[in-house]
Amino acid sequence: MLRRFTYPEGYDKVKCKGHVMVLVGKALQNFRYKLNNEYVQKGETPFTHYNYVLPEVWEQFVRQKQTPEAKLKSE
Repeated sequence: MLRRFTYPEGYDKVKCKGHVMVLVGKALQNFRYKLNNEYVQKGETPFTHYNYVLPEVWEQFVRQKQTPEAKLKSE
């Protein structure tokens, strides 16, 4: 967190960490949404664009997104 963000002198470390965690959570949610819409729903894999996504993690993600509950929630 401290390597990526610049904080003013005398900042409240706890508040800043909480803010960063909110930003990271939103970014992850957006990334998972994008992966689902652009790859899972189209039956494709993201490995050429996102080479850091591991095949075993991808398989688990696809299984999770193809459950009846997940499909119902996305509708």
